[in-house]
Amino acid sequence: MEINIEELKKVTLYCPTYKVDDDMNFIAFGDENNFKIAVFTTEEKYEAGYEYLKLDQQEQEYSLYTTDMELFIELAVNDDGFSGLIVNLPEDNMIVDSEKLASLK
Repeated sequence: MEINIEELKKVTLYCPTYKVDDDMNFIAFGDENNFKIAVFTTEEKYEAGYEYLKLDQQEQEYSLYTTDMELFIELAVNDDGFSGLIVNLPEDNMIVDSEKLASLK
């Protein structure tokens, strides 16, 4: 199943996060100069992704954070290192690049 960008703008996004000191961090792939953030479109897909990523086996504690596309649109506009989203690991693996997100502003 492919999700289009217009559908993503309408849904709540579920994100696994962890804290370092007082900072909330998203699960990201890449490095600080080129990273994509993992997001999920339903609680069920979040749970499947959580299991797939084996977050329950990590030392740090992860928690659910819900948001919408506006957060990532702003990130695409303001953070040169942010290269996009990976949506619904491992099922859909849809990539939404930061240029596409920034164009939604």
